[in-house]
Amino acid sequence: MWSRIPRQQADDSSSTSGEEPRPDVVKPSPVFQPASAPEGFDSWQHKKLRTLHSMSVDNTRVFACGRMAGVLHEKLQRAPQFDTPLCSNCFNKSHA
Repeated sequence: MWSRIPRQQADDSSSTSGEEPRPDVVKPSPVFQPASAPEGFDSWQHKKLRTLHSMSVDNTRVFACGRMAGVLHEKLQRAPQFDTPLCSNCFNKSHA
């Protein structure tokens, strides 16, 4: 059967006498940077899925990815305040 070993004993038994304890590594938390459409493009967001697309200011129907804007898409006046999924084709670095 299994026996429980207290955490401290398990740590002590697994280390050798020549090893020094490793310092705890603290990773910085990720910083949210709102996505913005490139110059000459507007940001559009799907109302339910929250996916962010970009559309040329000269266009009113087709996103940069080639998808058609529908009734569930709305033009954003400013960058989203929360993390939102980006259309990988609209925000591909080669298009920007």
